[in-house]
Amino acid sequence: MISIDALVPLLLPSQTDICVEDIVLDDPQHVIIQASASPTTATCPSCGQSTTRIHSRYTRTLADVPWATIAVSLRLHVRKFVCMTPSCSRRIFTERLPSVMMPWSRRTARLAAHQRQIGLVVGSAAGARLGTALDQGTGRTTLLRLMRRAELPEAPAPRVIGIDEFALRKGQQYSTLIVDLERGEVVDVLPDRSEEAVAAWLRAHPGVEVVSRDRATVYAEGTRAGAPDAIHVTWPTAFTSAATSARRSSACLIAIQASCVRPPRSLPTTRRRRHRRPTARHLMRHLPLMKLLRCWRR
Repeated sequence: MISIDALVPLLLPSQTDICVEDIVLDDPQHVIIQASASPTTATCPSCGQSTTRIHSRYTRTLADVPWATIAVSLRLHVRKFVCMTPSCSRRIFTERLPSVMMPWSRRTARLAAHQRQIGLVVGSAAGARLGTALDQGTGRTTLLRLMRRAELPEAPAPRVIGIDEFALRKGQQYSTLIVDLERGEVVDVLPDRSEEAVAAWLRAHPGVEVVSRDRATVYAEGTRAGAPDAIHVTWPTAFTSAATSARRSSACLIAIQASCVRPPRSLPTTRRRRHRRPTARHLMRHLPLMKLLRCWRR
């Protein structure tokens, strides 16, 4: 049978970096754990040299994951050390405990990981409500900050990509979106739609073999400059070609014109415009896709 003294360290964020000094029951739904950092040395974040000279001590209060329905706060006594390297620009620094907390954080690393996962799954607003129900409540803006700080997994080098533009401000400012077509995920977003930006990105990713793009000259020249051996696939694809061919096909045109009743001459102009000659968009809306493809293949 395990004792209470042996159980408490198992509930802490780290069993090696901190040691428990006292446990205070603030109220029936709140526990305060008083602990201190256990490492005897600290590494300077600037020069990387270890030191044992202590400058001062102070207390940090961190929110931790709850124990069942009881909220837990970690009152941690940490130290400031003096860097002994003469050439280092940082003379005094606080010891880092990455397994327990991040610098300037008000929550433990594991609580931040839980809240970040909640935000990534359900979103910031819903995540704030769900976190409150799970006794891990925080604001939606805090969840957004935690999600932005999440480290993205390293994606494999894309082989087949799609390049297209999107408007940041329509008619004035555009950016370029690059998508991995095999995985269906966004790879990168370029700040503009210039030939130099596309070519530089392709040079930095030499594994690209196929590039799907529109017929813009910017993307065509940028792709040729950055990946001269890549295969170019231009679009609009079969849908636009099918619409154009179907419009020229007499059989398809007769079938659609038969379903359109011409308005009498006495109707107002606004009503007559609704019954004008079918366009490619009109054909795409009224003909089944397979019929369009059959006409296109002819």
